[in-house]
Amino acid sequence: MDLRYQALLLVGPTGSGKTPLGRLLEHQGLGGRRCFHFDFGENLRQVAACGHSGIGAADRLLLEDVLQRGALLENETFYLAEAILSAFINDHKVGAKDLLILNGLPRHLDQARDTDRLVDIQTLVHLQCDPETVCCRIARNTGQDRGGRVDDTPADIEKKLVLFNRRTLPLIDYYRGRGARVHTLAVTADDTPAQIWKLGLRCKG
Repeated sequence: MDLRYQALLLVGPTGSGKTPLGRLLEHQGLGGRRCFHFDFGENLRQVAACGHSGIGAADRLLLEDVLQRGALLENETFYLAEAILSAFINDHKVGAKDLLILNGLPRHLDQARDTDRLVDIQTLVHLQCDPETVCCRIARNTGQDRGGRVDDTPADIEKKLVLFNRRTLPLIDYYRGRGARVHTLAVTADDTPAQIWKLGLRCKG
């Protein structure tokens, strides 16, 4: 990708509502701009299951292993994340004036430095959600996005929260230090995507 696309990054623990909020922004746009919600986990699962041009059989096996272990793509495998993001941008014909809503990429500081070559993250929305609220939202399927998930067991959730706190939360200070606007929204167990976005509008006002 020769063009650095402008982007908004959603950061929050599993179950906090990133995917439903991303879908809402894609549907309604933002500031008169078209939005395209890039859910990295969803795209990764799709590529692992069905393949995609440019992703070979060996790489699909690697992605399947990453998914089964609940691991993250590290430096040496970032080329796969780049290929999946590039395919999404090409398939959806994202333009220079459009806004990418990034969800799940980057997930840690090394990924952030690599992602900076591809996109310009100007805004970060932090969906703040404590572990009890996470578990409640997932159990209730508050965001209506957990159907068919096999990785929502208590052990899986605990593992994801530890990984999020250790490796993803530092992204907030990283992007704040690079001049990005950071909006922190306290999410409750009952908040729908529309309610979360209204909270964001109140915070900006």
